[in-house]
Formats: sequence, C-alpha cells, structure tokens
Amino acid sequence: NFAIQQQSIPMTRRNQILIGLWLKAGGSFECLVADAKLNRAESSHHLKTMVESFIYSHWVSQDQTDQRASLVLGEGYRGLAVTHENSEEPNADQYAREWRGLQNSMLNGLRREFKQFKDRKLEGLATDCGLDEHYNKIYRFACEVAHIADLCIYMPPDPSGSVSFAPHDLSLLRAYLCLRDGLRLACDLLHDASDFLGMQGDQHVEHLRQRITTIMCINI
Repeated sequence: NFAIQQQSIPMTRRNQILIGLWLKAGGSFECLVADAKLNRAESSHHLKTMVESFIYSHWVSQDQTDQRASLVLGEGYRGLAVTHENSEEPNADQYAREWRGLQNSMLNGLRREFKQFKDRKLEGLATDCGLDEHYNKIYRFACEVAHIADLCIYMPPDPSGSVSFAPHDLSLLRAYLCLRDGLRLACDLLHDASDFLGMQGDQHVEHLRQRITTIMCINI
C-alpha cells in the first residue's frame, strides 16, 4: 500500500496481475494453516491454489510488458464465461456474454499467443520459468486430494469396518506435508514480492526460511 500511495509502482496490467496473484496465494496460505491445524487433508486444495498462483506470477514477472498478464487475465475471464454458459441460473446468458466480451477485449490482437498459452498449460509455463520442481513435487502432490487419487484411503477396510466423518489417519501426515510445502512456497512468494516492491527483504525472508528448515529437521 505504501508503494502504491507513493506511486513507486506503476499500475500497469502486469503489476496489477502480480499483486492480485500474490494476494490470492496469501489468502490460500491462511486457509491452509487453518485446515492443517485441524489435521485436514483438504489442506491440499489451498496448496494447489498457492502453487498455481506462484507459477503464474513467476511466469508473468519474466515479461516486462503486459502481454503475459493479459493472457492470464484473459484465461480468468474465459473460465467465468464458461461457468455461466453452462449454468441454468437466471441471467446466466447475459453474464456469459459480458465475460466473453471482457475476454475478447483483453485478448485483442493476442489470439495466436493465447492459443500457445493454452497449449502450454501450467506444466509448460512452469518449465518456461524454471519451476519444474514446484510443478512435479508440489502441484502434483496437491492434486491428489483435489481429484480422486486418494479415494482408497476413505474406503472401509472390510464390510464390518466403521465409517466416520472424522479426519482419516493419513490426514495428519498430508496436513503436515502441505504445511511444509506451503511454508516454503510462502517464502518464495515473499521473496518475489520483496524484489518487485523494492522492499529489500531478501535477508529477512532467507532468515525465516532457515528457521523453518531448522524446525522441520528437529527429531521430536
């Protein structure tokens, strides 16, 4: 807020998108911590949002123009349009047309680039900006709960087994792993934001990262 008020950050589309992605990731981190405290495997949903936002922000930040930011925002508008196009709610058609209009306006002159962007998908964007490890180790792990890969752990072991809505035994482990990766991602996001905003907080972030690593290595 101070940087914006002092107008030391030009409010270009690129900068708006970057700040939006960091705030989105920050909100997801708070939700991840809340779920992890309750031993919920659903922490993975928030970790997935965090790593997506991080990859998108890293990809956008490497372009000093507004082009990559426009592609990402255009994809957001496209997703909203599709939601309303497949809805039977009142006025859904009107909302769909409005979102499509915003998408078309955002992608004016960028149709070829948008197709390439869609073809690359998130994995391709991660490769473009050197984040293969984040995609392969964090994103894929987070997607297990978001999809159906962990269904087997919720099934009763035999016909006489009991069924409960209480967190599964493995939920604690998954919550811990999500918190571990979420903390590392939070440090990565803070580092990027510090560089972008000129806050010179690299040493503080690195100190925090080292403290987190030390705590994780302690045998209890």
